[in-house]
Amino acid sequence: MRAARLVVEGLLVVALPVIAFMLLRIRLMPFPDLNDPAMHTTFIVDPHDIFERYSDLFTPTARLREGARVGLLVPARISYLLFGPVGGFVVFRYMLAVLAVGTAYLLLRRLAGVAAGLTAALVVMTCPVIITAWGTDFPDSASVSYLIGALACLAMPSLEHRVRWGAAAVVLLTLAAWAFAASAVIGGCFAAVYFALRWWREREHLRRDVAIAVGVSLATTVILVIASGLLLGQFDFILPTVASLIYLAHPSQEALWHSSSWAWAPYETYLLVLPVIALAWLATAAGRIKSLSTPHLMIGAGFTVAVLAAAAMQFIGRMQLLEEHYFSSLSWAAAMLTFGLVLAVVGRPLLEHRVWRWSVPAMVVAVALAYEFSPRFATIPSSGGVLALAAVALLLVVAADRVPIGLAHSLQRPTVLVLLGGFTAGILMITVAPIVPHGAIPGVVPSPVPQFSSALGGSDR
Repeated sequence: MRAARLVVEGLLVVALPVIAFMLLRIRLMPFPDLNDPAMHTTFIVDPHDIFERYSDLFTPTARLREGARVGLLVPARISYLLFGPVGGFVVFRYMLAVLAVGTAYLLLRRLAGVAAGLTAALVVMTCPVIITAWGTDFPDSASVSYLIGALACLAMPSLEHRVRWGAAAVVLLTLAAWAFAASAVIGGCFAAVYFALRWWREREHLRRDVAIAVGVSLATTVILVIASGLLLGQFDFILPTVASLIYLAHPSQEALWHSSSWAWAPYETYLLVLPVIALAWLATAAGRIKSLSTPHLMIGAGFTVAVLAAAAMQFIGRMQLLEEHYFSSLSWAAAMLTFGLVLAVVGRPLLEHRVWRWSVPAMVVAVALAYEFSPRFATIPSSGGVLALAAVALLLVVAADRVPIGLAHSLQRPTVLVLLGGFTAGILMITVAPIVPHGAIPGVVPSPVPQFSSALGGSDR
């Protein structure tokens, strides 16, 4: 009986991306707004020809780094060869979606039950930022899924199979880094938090696990070297990556790609989602630190550290980890896992009831459906309005976490559900809020405007 139930669960998770695509009319592919996605498509379709024709031209400008994104290009090339241009694109995106929702589901299922796992999977599957990333051939399309899978595996509560889960996490982190080098920032923050927690709580076998992680990462890289040479025509993708990082670190290149002013920040209000979710986790975890499980702490604390690191590199350093949505999308991998975790913790009065537990994933679907059918009602015309909504959303989740336990169940559970629904709707509205057009701003590098508002319901728009 248990085996049959697990099979049904597995089939549901595998079918979830297709169900979501049909039900929510998810946009499959946004209009390309950068040259780079087209460049990656050429490496997927005919990489040997690109290397033969343009190596001499691209090498001095480090443009061959686009052919070194093997974490994206190798699996995308295999999918293209098996299923053709359109079929290969769709199949690869489906596999990326299954990886993301499957690992998110499994992590929260083990932490808080089946309904919590389904909630986490739906949070990922209805995220406009992740949907938009999946829709292009820019490397964040693969990295967001790799990061979700890696972080979920890294936090998986399984002492018996810790080595296996850890090895899977390292494989995915390595793929993410070789797809998009900026992924190393997110992965590095979580690795630091992971090792700190292990040193604090579970120090046994830590050296062994570090050695295994190094070995698995090297083995994954060697496999990618061979696959890159056979499928793409270039065995060495490491030196081109290093050369491109050195080239892009030159002041003349930084001036082209990194804004010296912070004046762009008030316009890109969707970025408020990151601190709101981090603060929501901090607020709900503050009184439970000692009782929280290591996986819970790893996801929440890792995401918080990653947000701070991204902000520091953007505003103090020279990496455009926030101002460019192709880069900032990487942070949404950890954000959506943390979002699902917050819903599971605050929604515990609902999830512990055999009937009410299903109201939490149903609420996530209801919010997405409401926006899909009435997108104009979610439009917030000003950045001040979005900032106010962010404050309200944070207050709602804090209020939901503090609903009196002694309150009658007939009132407690509906109250928690309504407050969590408001919080979830607020996060979605902040994400899809239109970026107010602005003219040239001194010290600000022009960036493409993300099309998050049409990710849900976009197949009919």
